[in-house]
Amino acid sequence: MNIYFTGLWDFISVLIVLVFALLVVKDFRGIMKKVKSEKLRSVWEPVYYVALALAIFSISRCIGHAVKFILINQRLVHIWKMLSPYSGSINTITFAMAATALLMFSASLARVRKG
Repeated sequence: MNIYFTGLWDFISVLIVLVFALLVVKDFRGIMKKVKSEKLRSVWEPVYYVALALAIFSISRCIGHAVKFILINQRLVHIWKMLSPYSGSINTITFAMAATALLMFSASLARVRKG
């Protein structure tokens, strides 16, 4: 029973993170539509990409945790052990996307500061 509760709480917490990530992306889309200045857009665009990468990460993580929860409770641990590396690699790729967007942000911020 304890393992079931832990897995269920893990799944619920991942869903909460997913909802917040999607709300942030939605808000940033609204901000991006309102920004008309090219300089400001060059600053906000990488931040939007970071939010998008984190939303993709949370979707991937949510799917991975849901599949893990279902497979382990169905006593199909051997299938989860096959899928686990793929789930982890998708998560790692989204972190690399977020890091790239952060580098873009620092470069565009430096350009804006120079004038």
